Amino acid sequence: MQQQVGLYRQCVLRPVRAMTRPKHQDDATAAVLRRTRMMLLLLLLMFSLSSFPSVTAECPGGCTCYDEAVECYDQKLNRIPDNILPATKTLILINNEISDIESLAYLRELQFLNLDNNKIRDIESLANLTQLAILYLYRNNIMDIKSLAHLTKLETLDLSYNEIMDIESLAHLTELETLDLSNNNISELKHGAFANLSKLQSLFLYTNKIENIETGVFNNLTSLESLSLHDNSIHNLDSEIFKGLTRLEKLTLSNNNITEVKNRVFSNLPKLQILDLQNNKISGIERESFTYLTKLETLILSNNNISEVQNGAFANFSKLQSLDLSYNFIMDIESLSHLTELETLNLSNNNISEVKNGAFTNLWKLQALFLSGNKIDNIETGAFNNLTSLRALFLDYNNIHKIDLDMFKGLKKLNRLFLDHNMIRNIPPGTFDSLASLSVLQLDNNPLTCDCNILLFVNVLKKNYPQRDVLGDNDPSCHFPVEMSKKPLKEITENDFNCTSPEIIMAPENKTVSVGEQLQLSCKAVGDPEPFITWAKDDIELELGQRVQVFQNNTLIISKVERTDGGQYKCVASNYLGRKSFEAMVNVNGMQVRLCRQCALRPVRAMTVPMHQDAATAIFRRTMVLLLLLLMFFFSLSSFPSVTAECPGKCKCKVEFAFEIINVYCSHQELDRIPDRIPPAIKLLDLSYNEIRDIESLAHLTKLESLDLSHNEIRDIESLAHLTGLQSLDLSYNEIRDIESLAHLTELQLLYLRYNEIRDIESLAHLTEIQLLMLSNNNISEVKNGAFANLSKLQTLLLNGNKIENIETGVFNNLTSLESLFLHENNIHKLDLEMFKGLTKLNRLFLDHNMIRNIPPGTFDSLTSLSLFETTINGHLSIVDPSQ
Repeated sequence: MQQQVGLYRQCVLRPVRAMTRPKHQDDATAAVLRRTRMMLLLLLLMFSLSSFPSVTAECPGGCTCYDEAVECYDQKLNRIPDNILPATKTLILINNEISDIESLAYLRELQFLNLDNNKIRDIESLANLTQLAILYLYRNNIMDIKSLAHLTKLETLDLSYNEIMDIESLAHLTELETLDLSNNNISELKHGAFANLSKLQSLFLYTNKIENIETGVFNNLTSLESLSLHDNSIHNLDSEIFKGLTRLEKLTLSNNNITEVKNRVFSNLPKLQILDLQNNKISGIERESFTYLTKLETLILSNNNISEVQNGAFANFSKLQSLDLSYNFIMDIESLSHLTELETLNLSNNNISEVKNGAFTNLWKLQALFLSGNKIDNIETGAFNNLTSLRALFLDYNNIHKIDLDMFKGLKKLNRLFLDHNMIRNIPPGTFDSLASLSVLQLDNNPLTCDCNILLFVNVLKKNYPQRDVLGDNDPSCHFPVEMSKKPLKEITENDFNCTSPEIIMAPENKTVSVGEQLQLSCKAVGDPEPFITWAKDDIELELGQRVQVFQNNTLIISKVERTDGGQYKCVASNYLGRKSFEAMVNVNGMQVRLCRQCALRPVRAMTVPMHQDAATAIFRRTMVLLLLLLMFFFSLSSFPSVTAECPGKCKCKVEFAFEIINVYCSHQELDRIPDRIPPAIKLLDLSYNEIRDIESLAHLTKLESLDLSHNEIRDIESLAHLTGLQSLDLSYNEIRDIESLAHLTELQLLYLRYNEIRDIESLAHLTEIQLLMLSNNNISEVKNGAFANLSKLQTLLLNGNKIENIETGVFNNLTSLESLFLHENNIHKLDLEMFKGLTKLNRLFLDHNMIRNIPPGTFDSLTSLSLFETTINGHLSIVDPSQ
């Protein structure tokens, strides 16, 4: 048999041409060959067509398919589509209603899978997808993630916005580089949870319920660069908690319950650049709290209870560029002078009452300084002298009454200066002469007295900045005198005033004093503008100090007189229209006294007056002096706090202008109710930092203009509806939910509602005079169209720290004066293309710490004045084209 087969094969191998067949056999063979070739060609064509991607029937309905990818966005799908090829490597099913994903188990070639925003609870079928490198499961209903332990090739895993409690099964994902577990139900981090994640670079654990973090849980995360733990319930930071994180560059711990920063707690983070501790309960900064953070560039400590920063606490911050200490209780700022690299310093909303010379001595690189919302009433001359790089200075919302002529001397690069919402009445001409780069000067909401002084100030501004309108659209206006009230400064002219040069109406008299006694010389002058008075001795300007002082009434007092104090004293009164002076001789221990009349209009020696006229003149002069002294004594008494029976117990009262205005201060008195005997005509009442719950008795104080009830236990505020004259109201840090009664307070200009339990804000739409509105840290989840319908004067709006997910289109349309908008620390996912339409004056916008992933191009096109824009910590943020 084998031999026969061999013979057969030999026969087959013989050339055809050696075979001789009849002609009819050759024709039949040729026909068979032709048919065979046609069949082969058809088979080849069918095979080749099957290798091309399907763009018709093979692609699921409503989806887009290309190469090895299938995308099905926003199709309201309730199950996995059919006809997905097993070779698919990328599958995107974002924003659908899918709950069952079992059919994914056969797509074993998948490398990229996005199931964001569905209704998935069970993910066991994903265990088979071992080739997955990127997996997004954001905003589903997932509780159990054990099946993910098999996906050992995962590099990026997003499990945010689910119901996960246990994360131990993730310890085996050794290739993981990015892990997002934010917005879940995790309450503790146990040792070993991240045991094998040595390649992990970014870990997001914010907005969970984490209270306990076991020591060593982060030890093996040797590649970690960013760790987000904000918005949890962390109380304590163990000194070894961050051990092993030698590459960590960014750490966020904001919105927790941390009460102290222990010494050396951050000593294991040598590469840390950004540290965020805002919105905690930290009460103090110890000397070694931040030891070894030599590469730190940004430190955020805002919204804490810090009252003191120990000297040397920031001593090692050789590279610190940004420091935020806003919303604390800091009074002293001298401990900051060593931060030589600092570019931004935020000290707004503290208890600073004075800025001393030397506070910013070495801050040569500082570009922005925020001191807004403090209690500053005194700024020493030279306090800002060394800030040669400063570009923006915020001094708004303070108690500044007076601006020194040299207050801003040396700030050659300053281009934005905010002095609005203070108590400034007069501005010396030339105050801003050294500010060559000034482009924005905010002076609105000050009780400015329009006189010749202000006129000169305005004329100097026009002269120094001919090409710039530095006062801008928020043009300050006159407050006094009454007949000029609300008249814009830009419109005042020489015809509005009768300006005069100085005239001395109370001249210093010659004196004889003994060594050790007190010397007092008085001088008073009139003129418009009000003359500025200086003192000189022997034609040399006096150097003031502890022994030599000049009081507000321009009286010169020298204590413990020495023999060298004798000589010629000169009182000089000057304004921009001229100057006058008067001299007197002072004799110490019997030196001859003579009155110098060199500066008088008519020297004494030229006068010839009978003796009886001399006596009458002397009596008249003494009588006038006595009357002036009595008047000065009366007005000085009226400026001191009243401690009479009219002042409620535990409170302090201030009476001004002969009892016309009464201010009552009852802050920090542990009061559990409104004090009795509050005068009904008061205009200012401070009841902050007490334990008050019931405020019904305030209803009769209808003359109130300013009311501070912050840091109490108030829930019901219906009684405030009667206080229709209120211009400033602070209800921060209470337990308020319903604010409908505020709709009646149509004169309100400043409203503080931070840290309450407010959800509905529609009743605020009637506050047409409002300029500042603080609604941060409440329970607001939605901002509906019309919420701010009539707030055309609103300049600053704070909505940060809420639960805002949805902002309806057009909600900001009528806020035509808005300059600052704070929307950070919310749950905003999407920015509508026309969300910010109409905000042409907006210059500061904060959108950081949200869940924004996509920003449509053109979203900010209408914000032509925008100068500060913050979008950090927003997940995987990208700019996308909405047409794609």
